[in-house]
Amino acid sequence: MLLFTQLFHKNCGKKRTKGFYPLLFILITSIFLISCASQSERIAKSGLKLENKGRLLEAKKKFEKALEVNPDEPYAHIGLGYIYYKEGDFDKAIFHYKKGLDGNPEISKAYPVSHYYLGLAYNKKNMTEEARAQFRKYRQMRKIEN
Repeated sequence: MLLFTQLFHKNCGKKRTKGFYPLLFILITSIFLISCASQSERIAKSGLKLENKGRLLEAKKKFEKALEVNPDEPYAHIGLGYIYYKEGDFDKAIFHYKKGLDGNPEISKAYPVSHYYLGLAYNKKNMTEEARAQFRKYRQMRKIEN
């Protein structure tokens, strides 16, 4: 807030404030995006806790709510991947696991079993090479853990 006040006083007394308003927009947008990301992560992680307790319907609602806040929330995609796998909807399971794992190495490290379930979903769709690749990633992640 101090930075905002300093910038405001520094720039508003001058006739040219062209640089101030874009900076203000970027600042407000950044704060909003950080807030949404952390909010969606909290919601998704509460869904993961429900999922671990076997309360899949409640967990699914949490994951969907997290994706309303942030459509790219990786924890929500991982959670939905597992639920759709358990429901037998392997296309949706693959979509959500891939969305949650792609470009998110921290998620991959935190939930290596996601690679295993993604491999199982690929296997159910007779996508053998993709399944093997995921099983290899799972084994590799497990070796890193131990």
